[in-house]
Amino acid sequence: MEIMKSTAMKRTYLYICLLALLATAPGCRKYLYEAPINNSYDEIFWVNEKAADQSVASSYHLLRNAVRYGSAYFIFGDMVADIYKNADWNYATLLKSGNFRFGYVPYLEDQLWDWSRYYDAIAQANLALEKIPTIPESGWQGRFPSRSTARRGIFVRAFSYFQVLRVWGEPVMRMRPLQESELDNPPSIARSTDEEALKLIRQDIDSAIKLLGGGLHPESPVRAGKNATYALKAHVSAWQHDYATTLAAADEVINSGDYSSQPPRRNCIVSGWAVHRSLSSN
Repeated sequence: MEIMKSTAMKRTYLYICLLALLATAPGCRKYLYEAPINNSYDEIFWVNEKAADQSVASSYHLLRNAVRYGSAYFIFGDMVADIYKNADWNYATLLKSGNFRFGYVPYLEDQLWDWSRYYDAIAQANLALEKIPTIPESGWQGRFPSRSTARRGIFVRAFSYFQVLRVWGEPVMRMRPLQESELDNPPSIARSTDEEALKLIRQDIDSAIKLLGGGLHPESPVRAGKNATYALKAHVSAWQHDYATTLAAADEVINSGDYSSQPPRRNCIVSGWAVHRSLSSN
């Protein structure tokens, strides 16, 4: 009797579960066969100033991550200045005493051999530069904001390409986003010469300078303005040994009135260490 009761209860539970499943089937069917949305993603997203700001902010986020990845920002900057004499065993070949040999970097390969993180920032900047001008005038609130916002994206592209050039050399230069028709068969693009790349980088910098404002904007302190672009121009032109342009660009920053002399040396070291710790902890 106990066995028969148990069997009957199991059957009852099974029937209840089947009924519940049949009851929910029409609801699932409704979602499975929902009519497609006619508007494309571009038509929905690129409609107002918020989309422009988000797209440019995304390119800056990707650039910041590329620069700060691992110890790369330190290795590509201070370390190769030959002011450090001791280093961990896998950093030794990167010093002057190791002949700046970047071909042997055990456990640092992803930081020093992979440039794709910079191309992520470039791809986002290219997308923003192509799509921002398509936003209708009704989607903007300020005066000519689309041009200024787009130029901030140009800075990201110029800075990223220059970083790729000075670290790896001969970058692959793509000045527009991948088109939908190219997704199945992306075009192969040969690496440029450094001279070709620098010409395009200088063009981007000059284009950005024309429309970017100077000073430190209170609403976008982490985005490049005219001073940052002049500083980049000074660096790029110095790389080309065009020192007349370097001095002129540096003077634009120095004479802007937005900066002052550094405090005494000890305070510089302390504040610099604080910034380093802040970057490392974020």
